[in-house]
Amino acid sequence: MLEACDVTVGYRRGESVLRGISLQLAAGEWLGLSGASGSGKSTLGRVLAGHLAPRRGSLRLDGTALPRRGLHPVQWLPQVPELAVNPRWRIGRVLNEAWSPSAAQRRRFGIDDAWLERYPHELSGGELQRVVVLRGLAPGVRYLIADEITSMLDAITQAALWQALGEEAQARRLGVLVIGHDPALLQRLCQHRVRLEQGQLFASS
Repeated sequence: MLEACDVTVGYRRGESVLRGISLQLAAGEWLGLSGASGSGKSTLGRVLAGHLAPRRGSLRLDGTALPRRGLHPVQWLPQVPELAVNPRWRIGRVLNEAWSPSAAQRRRFGIDDAWLERYPHELSGGELQRVVVLRGLAPGVRYLIADEITSMLDAITQAALWQALGEEAQARRLGVLVIGHDPALLQRLCQHRVRLEQGQLFASS
């Protein structure tokens, strides 16, 4: 179980983006998170993945504090994959940064072997997003924060990426927090859904 307990985050003194947020995500669970632009969805995702420290509150995995060193068991997958890679690295090095996916795993995510010698700017956004998602599935990762990862992709690429990710998550019982604006997508993918409003979480139908 991944737990956020009474998490408060603010970028300016006296102003809180997240106010006393408590959230639980079980192994194998898919939880949808919606909310208006600027409501703090990505901020919450980054907190859960250890990219941002809360002003108050705690994060726990199976009742213990999340590790500060080594591979983080919660991986944040951003909407814009270009922000998550070193532009000077070839794709093969990017993909193998944390682990070495097999040829079968690369094929499952639609990653062509010819891409491995290319640089990030030589791939389309959809192609690079597949690389970033597969890289985030290193052994030891138990939860994923999928932050609008398909919002900029065409419908066919969206479907293929979610199918590949779903198969991998099911096989490994990964918990997935799906952040998005599309109610139909969240309803299709997620067993439960919440929305972020004025810094607080509410159940979503």
